[in-house]
Amino acid sequence: MNSNDNNREENSIDNGESSIKPSTSKIDEVNDVKPVTATTTTETNVDDGDGDDDKSSSKRKSDDISQDNNDEESDTEVDFETLCCSWKEQIEQVETVSGMFGNSDENNCTYLDDDLARQPLYACSTCEMNNVDPKLSSSDDDNKNDQKYLAGICYACAENCHKGHDLFELYTKRNFRCDCGNEKFSNLKCKLFQKIGHNETNKYNHNFKGLYCTCELPYPCDTFDDTMLQCGICEDWFHQSHLDAEPIKGYSDMICMSCVRRLNFLIYYKIDGQFDFKECDDKDLLDKELQQFCDNLIDNQQISESTTNNDECLLDALKSKHQSSLTVKYDENGVASYDDNVCHAMYLPLDWRLRLCRCSKCLKLYEAEGVEFITNPLDMFAVYIYQNQKKVSEKVQQQMPKWNRIQEIALAEGIEHFKRELGKFLKQCQENSKTISAEDVAEFKRNLYANKRQRVQYFCG
Repeated sequence: MNSNDNNREENSIDNGESSIKPSTSKIDEVNDVKPVTATTTTETNVDDGDGDDDKSSSKRKSDDISQDNNDEESDTEVDFETLCCSWKEQIEQVETVSGMFGNSDENNCTYLDDDLARQPLYACSTCEMNNVDPKLSSSDDDNKNDQKYLAGICYACAENCHKGHDLFELYTKRNFRCDCGNEKFSNLKCKLFQKIGHNETNKYNHNFKGLYCTCELPYPCDTFDDTMLQCGICEDWFHQSHLDAEPIKGYSDMICMSCVRRLNFLIYYKIDGQFDFKECDDKDLLDKELQQFCDNLIDNQQISESTTNNDECLLDALKSKHQSSLTVKYDENGVASYDDNVCHAMYLPLDWRLRLCRCSKCLKLYEAEGVEFITNPLDMFAVYIYQNQKKVSEKVQQQMPKWNRIQEIALAEGIEHFKRELGKFLKQCQENSKTISAEDVAEFKRNLYANKRQRVQYFCG
């Protein structure tokens, strides 16, 4: 899987935005990142001769040792660099997994969990091939039959009922009920919870067939490789280069051009500056902003403020202000359409949902468009990731020895400090096009220990 980046840092989950690439995988295949250790060996030949032979041997040994030292230094540089990169990769992998699956239970199907607003999903290519009626031909009628055969399964069912099958990893979807073993599956029964009928409210798109973006390509694709971003509305995936707008550093949500056209009221917020935010590529600053934002949401501080209805309609005011500057066309049904010069993909800040009007008229508009979730900041992918990572952290703390609060804080801050310093260290070496040497690593360790002493003095002082 990839990130939104997004892109503050590609191929990662940063600040919770959806920029992880979907992939075709088997559930029983695991990417094993093995730790790398920095080891060196020096070999010397011992000659028992004497006289000139001793001198010659001594010179040979000196030359051998010198050569070995050069080889040792070269090997050490490669090993230390690999070690540091391995540390960083493993940290990112743990954060990615905890963010995606921190609230998942591999032993229980989510079918009965009515409160589950978002979850990781899979589509089973193996079962889909078995489910499709072989009498069906490739025709225009196939599109209307997609809903009959497309199905999504939860993480637990992927682990228990579809192990060894070819799965499309769909990342997360909102308001979806597990299909495993229902009437869409002709040759498979769910091992965790038997189901009947099918789920009327589930929504499916071409992702469930392993296809993505407007180009309808699979992922991974041998002929095209690009960062993929997930739309916060339709939840389809798009190649970054196939979107009609460049990402803004520090964005949280992306809305694709198709959804902007459909939800054209968003255009008025955009041109009025309601969705403006300051670009930022400082990961530490963005992480702190995300943490504060999510904590406020979870504590219901911002939710109560943002859900207060107001008789005055902000959207009507924005339309009156900017209608004359937009070229709007209406069809025979009175539906408005806008020029392509204003219908672009949007990159939005963390709090964009809190800036939307919540008057009774607009709430009816959101409901009519099937996007009631747009007013709920807890629906955001960033919050989903943060909550899962927080749950994993709490579980880890519960398994720790009975430390006092100060010790727990010191440990947590120590881990975060190591992650930040390691990232800065690798970034600096990369910017300077510098090979990491043993001395560089030693300096990195000295700085870590120096900062550690300062923190210890702070807690003990």
